[in-house]
Amino acid sequence: TVTLESLSKIENAESLLNELDDSLEAKVSSELKEDLVAAREEYNRLVKEKEEAENTAKVNAVKDAINAIGNVTLDSEDEIKTAYDLYNALPDNLKEKVDAGLLKLLEDAKKDYEELLTANLPDSVVFEFGENGKIWKFTN
Repeated sequence: TVTLESLSKIENAESLLNELDDSLEAKVSSELKEDLVAAREEYNRLVKEKEEAENTAKVNAVKDAINAIGNVTLDSEDEIKTAYDLYNALPDNLKEKVDAGLLKLLEDAKKDYEELLTANLPDSVVFEFGENGKIWKFTN
């Protein structure tokens, strides 16, 4: 049975087979060689399957973080920042899997949060926001 822990055994068998001279390699049955090729293919399939599951989990974490923001209040900064951090950590090919509607929700949440912070404050108070939604400058 091939598992994700089988790589060293597969590589060892491949290495041993490659080191054989032609006369010794001819003594290795074609069935055994085919089994080794099949083991490598199964290992590669398992690796790809694991990567796909990990990528799906990363994308779902972003979606869940955005959906968790809910109604924006003055206490929403951490949720907004977490959603931005998770999204920004995704490689571009996974960012494409986050629905544009969800991204709009996140952007709207950031705007709503900024508006809540700045509502009814004197003009001398200035907030500046980083890309991730976190306040990075406050002057009064």
